[in-house]
Amino acid sequence: MTLLFLLGLGFVTEAFAQEVIFSRARKVPSKVKEYELIGRVKDGLVVHKFGDRYNELELYDASDLQLKQSRELILMDDKRSKVLKMIPLKEDLLTVFSLRQRGYTLVVAQKISPNSGMTVGKPLVLDTIPNRFTGYDRSWELKHSVDRKQYVLMRMDKGFEEADAVQVQLFDADLTLHDSFELSISSDRKLQDVLVSNEGDFLLVQSNKRRTFSTNRARVQSLYVYHKKAGKTAQEYGLVDLPHLLNDVVVRIDERNDHLVFGGFYAEKQSSAAAGYFFTRLDIATGKGQGRIFEHFPNDWVTSNKRDRNASRPAHIGSIVHNLTVKELLPRNDGGALIIGETVHEMERSIPRSNFDSNFSRQFVEVNNYYHDDIIVICLNPDGTIFWSKVLFKKQYSEGDGGYFASFGMHNRRSQLHLLFNENVSLNGKLSSYILQSDGSSDITSLIDLNDYQVIAAPRYCKQLSFEEVVIPAFNQRNEFLLMLLRFDQGAP
Repeated sequence: MTLLFLLGLGFVTEAFAQEVIFSRARKVPSKVKEYELIGRVKDGLVVHKFGDRYNELELYDASDLQLKQSRELILMDDKRSKVLKMIPLKEDLLTVFSLRQRGYTLVVAQKISPNSGMTVGKPLVLDTIPNRFTGYDRSWELKHSVDRKQYVLMRMDKGFEEADAVQVQLFDADLTLHDSFELSISSDRKLQDVLVSNEGDFLLVQSNKRRTFSTNRARVQSLYVYHKKAGKTAQEYGLVDLPHLLNDVVVRIDERNDHLVFGGFYAEKQSSAAAGYFFTRLDIATGKGQGRIFEHFPNDWVTSNKRDRNASRPAHIGSIVHNLTVKELLPRNDGGALIIGETVHEMERSIPRSNFDSNFSRQFVEVNNYYHDDIIVICLNPDGTIFWSKVLFKKQYSEGDGGYFASFGMHNRRSQLHLLFNENVSLNGKLSSYILQSDGSSDITSLIDLNDYQVIAAPRYCKQLSFEEVVIPAFNQRNEFLLMLLRFDQGAP
């Protein structure tokens, strides 16, 4: 790896078949509590930093990550505005926010120019509700279709999973209201997910869960789908009384085939370990299913790291996988799908304080440990049978950080899928990638040695800009924020 040249606001390196560009590190103001990579608009790459009564927009040149603009964003001249969602459009940012005023709360949509930080359109009020002084706070959920031409705004009197009633509004690309209705949620159901298709189908997925005696963990035993299209009669269909309880399940829309796709992992009897995968497809228009597939994991999934019952990290026993969660479900064009899972768990341990530490009366301090280990990838045929499957080995450990720099991110390169991860969660680690081909073959490559730059990346929060580009947030040893842009050559692995 060689240093090519320095920029005024960053530097560029060359590593293997890709170019790696760093932005200049920036100190994080104390008022900033979180950030989000919004994506690319015409003028560049947008980052939203925010905290209590504070919003800041940063605009970077998408070609070299030079900072073009950074300014505070005050919506409707009121710092109390709370951003619900920022959606990158071709030219501008569609910003949806709530604003509590005397007597009522507004939900407003407005287009913002990232280059100037100024509004470029009149504010459009999407929802108005009187304030109340007792009971649960209201919350809103905004979802949009993949093509960003269909929107749904949901208002709930409680949190998402605890909601017992939902007010729904459906909008088109111009935010013209097409339909509005209220749904009551049965007391034995929880909201699982909300989706909206490119054709304007509103899909509210609910689940019925029960706990097992041995694990006391709520697991899914039935799934229900409420389907509504503007101007048409609503219908409900579902997957009731499944033969096995689902540890985890994800739902996605297959736009090409007009199907709703379900994928996840199930356990047998009272066990908490995943014994196999679950897969099914439902026709969005009719609700008719194409079979419910419950298949055991392949018997050859015995890994090199046998389970040590005294160890804290998860492992595999034959074809049984512990602490397995679904990270992503990717529908394939032929009607199949890719289920991607990861073995993840958290432990809390007590560390004794020093005998010389007299400032605290407690003798122990509690520390949370986070483990993100092997990745499970199952590629399914349209009938739910396995086309190929992989166990991709990794071992990540961190403490007290919520696993922020652990896990992995994805970069879709047409015929390949790159899974980006830190080999070690530290400033002296390497950023590596598992490269999956469409036929199931795989390889692993080290992309860049971050020790050379004293930087730690957070690939799980990466944002794909194109088939050849992906941007990753990172921090240096001074806890300053910066961006990494990985640019691959066309046709390069």
